[in-house]
Amino acid sequence: MTLLSYVKWLSLAVSDVISIVAGNLAISVMFVLFAEGLRNFAGPGPRRWIDWTPPCVIAIGLSLFLNDFHARTLLTGLVFMVQSLILTYFAYRLGEHGKGRGQYVILTGTLLFSLVMLLRLIGALSGQSMPA
Repeated sequence: MTLLSYVKWLSLAVSDVISIVAGNLAISVMFVLFAEGLRNFAGPGPRRWIDWTPPCVIAIGLSLFLNDFHARTLLTGLVFMVQSLILTYFAYRLGEHGKGRGQYVILTGTLLFSLVMLLRLIGALSGQSMPA
């Protein structure tokens, strides 16, 4: 079985709930775990419920908007951008405690990701988002 045929079979075998909701939920949880790791270096920050609210919003929101591509694009773009800005905050706080260039790499990456999500939101709001 070639890779292309496997991917095509996988897209037919996996339901929308798993591919859309669980996939985006995994990305959101990845941001939370990254923030928890940075919290260990940057010291106490915002309450943990602030970190864990976005995955709940993703799970509930994408379940409600499963058939609305435009709403899903807006929701995920906004939530991921907020989560990236939380990571930017933690990386900025590392400057006081951290040594080396790691915090600058994290700052640059999270700011670029926030910019991409902002551009995605602008595209979705202007009607430019199209399902693949």
